[in-house]
Amino acid sequence: MDINLINHVADLFAKHGSNIWFEKEAKDLLPPKYQHKDSPNGIFYKEQDIMDVWYDSGVSHLAVIKNNNLPWPADLYLEGNDQFRGWFNSSLTTGTITNNSSPYKNLLAHGFVTDAKGNKMSKSIGNVISVKSVCDTNGADILRLWVASVDFTDDTRIGTEILKQVSENYRKIRNIFRFLLGNLFDLDIKTIENKTEEEIINSLSEVDQYILNKLNGLVIKINENYQTYQFNTIYHLILNFVTNDLSAFYCDFTKDILYVNSKKDIRRKQVQITMFLIVKTLIGLLAPILPHTTEEAFQSLTKKDLNTSSDSIHLKKFPQPWNLNKPTKLMEKWEYFINFKNEVNKVIEQAKKDKIVKTALETIVTIIFKDNHNILSTIDEKELAQLLIVSEVNINYNNSNVNDWTINVKTKDGTKCPRCWLIVNETKEDLCNRCFEVLSLIM
Repeated sequence: MDINLINHVADLFAKHGSNIWFEKEAKDLLPPKYQHKDSPNGIFYKEQDIMDVWYDSGVSHLAVIKNNNLPWPADLYLEGNDQFRGWFNSSLTTGTITNNSSPYKNLLAHGFVTDAKGNKMSKSIGNVISVKSVCDTNGADILRLWVASVDFTDDTRIGTEILKQVSENYRKIRNIFRFLLGNLFDLDIKTIENKTEEEIINSLSEVDQYILNKLNGLVIKINENYQTYQFNTIYHLILNFVTNDLSAFYCDFTKDILYVNSKKDIRRKQVQITMFLIVKTLIGLLAPILPHTTEEAFQSLTKKDLNTSSDSIHLKKFPQPWNLNKPTKLMEKWEYFINFKNEVNKVIEQAKKDKIVKTALETIVTIIFKDNHNILSTIDEKELAQLLIVSEVNINYNNSNVNDWTINVKTKDGTKCPRCWLIVNETKEDLCNRCFEVLSLIM
């Protein structure tokens, strides 16, 4: 152990690379006229036994981080769970020796990828699925979404059918982006650009506030799960929001408002503002998992001149929760409505099977509430029909009801409007009154 010898060899390695140890004789690796008291004959040999196969990577925190004046220790070391005796250990050893500290703040170990049957991948067996082949067939974002969907701490399976299911879920997310972005084409965002999110949300209708408060709760959970590397929880949280809260509810009933109401209609503008806030937030939440899809969506958002600079979603700050006062009563009311809506849908589906009605849109729904203090009594019949996506709703009250409500459905008599497809009692030039008024404004 001679510091002069060690520094001399280190300089040779820095200049020529570590292979010089095998290319040169011992005498060529020594400093000029090198002498040492423990070798009176002056003859030296070079050691060729392996000290530690993980030593090179174990000092990467010095070579990569320290030598480039980057923040040390690293935020995270990520590798397979076989590295506790390898890279993780050698890095910890060299970090402690040189800096009396671990070279990483956090350590994340993952399992191994197996084939669809759970067998270890092997070239000889022929069950290896390459990253390139998956990317060529499905795209990099779908592969990344699959990674986010599994519990990476354990061994996980991959195969054609598994990727097919992930692709379907990816399509749901992409289609929501397309729908939301597509309905912002005539939104003038300048009307809200100087307002806080709280001011904007308070100016919207109750159901808009409900969906945005659910989104705000999602942002809180997503932030927490990113910090703890629970990517599969993030995947399921966002997929559930996209599938149930957006596709099956909010985006479904608002089509009537977006497509039928006039361009200047206040309710239509409220829905557009809500959708703007939703898509902008969702793009940010998914950016670490779907970098290419979210960048494409972000650039589409900037093309609509929506007060968003056109650099990159990956240069934006990650979405943080809005400072909202939790509207407990409002949330309880609309959660109650969602449950009610599901019950109405069940009755309509049964009526379809019984050949009582053909489609939900042509239906008249009669609701008998137990009393007039029902939480939904504040929603008028016209809005309730729109929310339930039916032609008409009639509300009655009966104190003798055992349950909170009784639901009856039948086909509504009347004329089908060719523009909104609702069944109405009166028409003007074959259109319902609403459609006639809207078209009169642009004729």
